[in-house]
Amino acid sequence: GPAISQAAYWIGVNLANGKEFDKNLVYPTFKITDDTVAGFASKTANDAFADQVWTQDSVLKEWPIK
Repeated sequence: GPAISQAAYWIGVNLANGKEFDKNLVYPTFKITDDTVAGFASKTANDAFADQVWTQDSVLKEWPIK
């Protein structure tokens, strides 16, 4: 999804600032389940689609700096 560009941006910012990540970054699959569909539907406009939002904090949780 488009949110991968947000994750790439924050990884790039950290790399530009001298931080290092594992060389094998695997982007997690965005998944909506029966348990989460109502929450996504309530937050998503009728003419939009659900997607992940990546912040610097969420990127660093998913891919910690070495």
